Amino acid sequence: MKQRTKLFTPLTLVALAALAGLETDASAGSKAMLPVQVDLPHRMAYGAAGSARNAADLVQSIYCFTNATSYSIYGYCGAMTADGVFGSCYTTDAKMLQLIQVMASDGVFSFYWDENGQCTNVLSYRGSIWDPKQP
Repeated sequence: MKQRTKLFTPLTLVALAALAGLETDASAGSKAMLPVQVDLPHRMAYGAAGSARNAADLVQSIYCFTNATSYSIYGYCGAMTADGVFGSCYTTDAKMLQLIQVMASDGVFSFYWDENGQCTNVLSYRGSIWDPKQP
């Protein structure tokens, strides 16, 4: 029996952004913030890197990286909310590793994990709507 994995579609992310406080300006296009959220019961996390970096709370973060040695390679994603809730996962799946290696640093990240902390889905979404990171 196949296990169903929930996926964020671009439309779902835009809807989340709208709920999170979408700002619009007719002369400048749509802008959105998507603060980091971690849902431990559903083992998933998402958020915009720029929203996390620009947050006043200095706690939020969301990231993914890969690490390679002479005998293995793995990927890791982590997220922390403004309230200090943390979720993370790791993967050795070739397709997920490929995505993690090309993720946009100013995009939206989303990831799911199983009961063992292994990533079951990794998503990267780029678009002009998302806040860029500020210094």
